Amino acid sequence: EQNCNDYLGLRLDSRGISIPVLTIALRGESSFSDEQIQRICSMSSLLSLLFYTFESERAKRLALLDPLTNVPNRRSFDSFLRSLVNAARLNNGSLALALVDIDGFKQVNDTLGHAYGDACLKEVATILNSDRRSSSDVVARLGGEEFALILPKVDGPEALRICERLRQAVLHTRVPGPDGGEGMPLSVSFGVALWDPEAFPECDGDQLQQLADDCLYEAKRQGRNRVVSRQAAG
Repeated sequence: EQNCNDYLGLRLDSRGISIPVLTIALRGESSFSDEQIQRICSMSSLLSLLFYTFESERAKRLALLDPLTNVPNRRSFDSFLRSLVNAARLNNGSLALALVDIDGFKQVNDTLGHAYGDACLKEVATILNSDRRSSSDVVARLGGEEFALILPKVDGPEALRICERLRQAVLHTRVPGPDGGEGMPLSVSFGVALWDPEAFPECDGDQLQQLADDCLYEAKRQGRNRVVSRQAAG
């Protein structure tokens, strides 16, 4: 259709799901010579290697993301938390860890279905990502309806202001229902662990998670839709 007289199609080696094919077409009356075909076949081996490298790196990146919300997953969160705790300890910089849970999420799923619940999860992830101060802030989905925020180089009052803004943002959003009408109201509870390495250098990631989890439990106990925080101390 484009005045091509000859073409060559080579399937490249791949270990992934996709099957890359290199296609070269010659316009006019030209045709591939045996020497040209041999050279292209040799080049295709290099292209196969490059494509496989690209696929491998892409698979590694995807393995660290939650496929639904496209934020880091639990495995990625664990790695970020370890590195940021170590960085805070080395630099004597404050750190806040917030665990975030969507209130009454089972009722959301049971009332409007799991597809609507998935839409709510994506919306909450988008809101949590909207207030990142820099690339060092981490938003992750830990599983189910639970998310986490890691906020390095932030003091207690600022961490609480950030969490309160996010809580209000979720409260004032409404994901449209399956029929296009108004969906269910959403709210989230925050449990926030605040850490000053100078005051408590022995603290580690596990202790921060436990403290944040205790605060989240307290937020639920007090009636949900609130931020509860506590300072890590020895």
